[in-house]
Amino acid sequence: MRGNGVRRDPEKAARLYRVAASRRANHISVLNNAGYGVWQDHFEAAKWLLRAAEQGHPNAQNAHAYMY
Repeated sequence: MRGNGVRRDPEKAARLYRVAASRRANHISVLNNAGYGVWQDHFEAAKWLLRAAEQGHPNAQNAHAYMY
């Protein structure tokens, strides 16, 4: 957001933050669903999948629907 080394563009920064957040939420759900590095918790995985799905992540939308 500061424009260090690039032209300052708050709109692009916000868009990139949203992409990163949805991807992170999707990855966290995968870890919880499989039990990699955390206790396996399908309810926690569903929570993170929903979060990523609401942010428009297509794989998360599909996976969340599949869980039901």
